[in-house]
Amino acid sequence: MDIDSIERRFTEMGAEVRFRPLGRSSRRSPLAVDVVHQDRREIFDVAVHSEAEFRVVDLRRDERHLLIHATRPDEKRPFKFLCGHDERHWFVAGIPNDPGVSNVRTAMEALKPKDVLEIQSRVGLGWKDGLRRRNRVFLRQGEWFFIPDPNLVVDRRRVLRNEPMRRSFASKPHIAECAYRTGGETVMVSHRAPQGLTMSDHASLVARDEQARKLPWVTMRRNPLLYVHGRIRHPDHATIVLDQWHRVLMNEEARAPSSTGVVFLD
Repeated sequence: MDIDSIERRFTEMGAEVRFRPLGRSSRRSPLAVDVVHQDRREIFDVAVHSEAEFRVVDLRRDERHLLIHATRPDEKRPFKFLCGHDERHWFVAGIPNDPGVSNVRTAMEALKPKDVLEIQSRVGLGWKDGLRRRNRVFLRQGEWFFIPDPNLVVDRRRVLRNEPMRRSFASKPHIAECAYRTGGETVMVSHRAPQGLTMSDHASLVARDEQARKLPWVTMRRNPLLYVHGRIRHPDHATIVLDQWHRVLMNEEARAPSSTGVVFLD
């Protein structure tokens, strides 16, 4: 592993990077990659396990994306991280270990929901169009994909206004001007349980734990079927406007070995 060489690849992409040892509390993955703010700059923060081997397997300078593969002796699976720039900010995403994920393009495809891939294939969407945030199959804002459903009929009395969408309780929500949801599981969410507890698990916890009873719990729906309409806002992304109902799908980062605690909360 040549840290200097890896740092040069980040520099060629146009990004700053720093490396440090991976703490004992994070021993499962050979790497922990994040984007941090320092002196009004965004910097990739790469925490490295002492026995990790990792390398940049693909760099797309024009697109400002690169793909990292990381391994360690006691873990057979490779861990894959896509680092790049999306609209306004640098980002990192864990990539599922699907067969054939070996470069930036295939990593981006691996992040797409199954339904998106099926529609792309059915309509013959070209790979270049598929990399755009807006095409004839979907619109994308960050980790969220929006697929038009012109035949959807909703009960207007059940339409929600300014509805937050988030992948965990701690993440900054995307706000939908109008939303309609069905299904999913009712959960109680707090900073102690950011992925949510079922109602029975929550009742059991607060019955035996006085500190848990004092926490500010919020009732949410986990993994609902969600449709949105109108403006979709987020401080890190340009606002998009949906002129008809669209089904909401989250990207596939939850399937990545490096990802934990990723759910769809609404």
